[in-house]
This record gives sequence, structure tokens and C-alpha cells, in this order.
Amino acid sequence: MRKPALFAAHEVPYYWRVELDRDQKLAVHEYWLNADTLAYFPAPSHPVHHDKLVTELPFPVEVDLDALVGF
Repeated sequence: MRKPALFAAHEVPYYWRVELDRDQKLAVHEYWLNADTLAYFPAPSHPVHHDKLVTELPFPVEVDLDALVGF
């Protein structure tokens, strides 16, 4: 099983996919679980984070993504 399907089957409410884009910068894709369909959909107000990850769900967090690339 692919990870998103496995997470959805276990009703994990939020899923982030982190990847390097073409410019070697981090991109964080934020997904929320639809409890009725058990499928993920992109977060409505901020589906992809570049430079800085700022979100309130599942908890308030702010991460400087640019600083992580050179870490």
C-alpha cells in the first residue's frame, strides 16, 4: 500500500509530503483527510509551503524550510 492510503485507512487526519523542488528548495505539501471518503485533499488555504512552513493543524508550527536545506 502507498503511504497516503495506509495513513488514510488508519484515519490520520493530516499528511505532509516533503520534497525538493527543481531549485533544490524544500516544498511541503499539506493534505487533510476527508473523514467521509478517507481520502486526502490539499489544505484549502495553503496546499504547498515554500520558504517557510506555517500552519495551525494539527498544532501551531512555524519552520524555516530554507534553513533546513543547508543543515
